[in-house]
Amino acid sequence: LEEIVDEVFQIAAREVKEETGLDVAITGVFDTWATGEDPRTPVVCIAFTGEVLGGSLSPGDDAEAAAFFIEGDLPADIAFTTHRAALDRYFQTRRRARP
Repeated sequence: LEEIVDEVFQIAAREVKEETGLDVAITGVFDTWATGEDPRTPVVCIAFTGEVLGGSLSPGDDAEAAAFFIEGDLPADIAFTTHRAALDRYFQTRRRARP
């Protein structure tokens, strides 16, 4: 099982590199959910946590821009409502974890 988790984390890190130009270490799985929100097909989403190790932030070939955002300054036009809900859960969890 550990080998499968390691492979999934490596795949996620490669995807981050491809989409953002950043080298990351995946540190965990934050959330998973299934959604039919994408009209092309039902999907299972996995939200990972990670740390930036290096690289240079730049958009992938299917994006116009890439940027970092703080909690109160997220863009209004996030593609899927389930992604916004996952971000909301992430920020709520972080607020509860702070001393």
